[in-house]
Amino acid sequence: MAWRICRLVHLGRVSPNLPCKVYFAADEWKALMLLRSYRLDEPLPRPLQPPTLREAIREVAGIGGFLRRESNAKPGAETLWRGLTALDVAAFAVQAALNAQPEGRMSFRLTPRSGKVQSLSQNAVTSSTNFRAISTEASQAT
Repeated sequence: MAWRICRLVHLGRVSPNLPCKVYFAADEWKALMLLRSYRLDEPLPRPLQPPTLREAIREVAGIGGFLRRESNAKPGAETLWRGLTALDVAAFAVQAALNAQPEGRMSFRLTPRSGKVQSLSQNAVTSSTNFRAISTEASQAT
């Protein structure tokens, strides 16, 4: 994990405008975007596009305790470590949910803080910080 954090800090400072796909796997950046949409209480953009490396680093660090103020310095190793640890759990949950259905098709329901229900398909995988509101359409039908 330590080399990953050092690499992320270096890439973020050298090339912040690269797409985050150079560092994050697809499940990771999708889970990150879902956590962001939950935090902001906004729907996910369609089609779901990977953010820049700078945006992704700030989101990961925010999960780890970084305050996300523009006046703050760049995120450090400790907040990135905390955020990456939580992001690994979220990405694992997303992948496990996708693999739960035999056909590989699954849809999720995410209930944001506002109480509005957002239905999404496999193309825009959903998750939430505390995983309290994820359920499959299949389990609702049974």
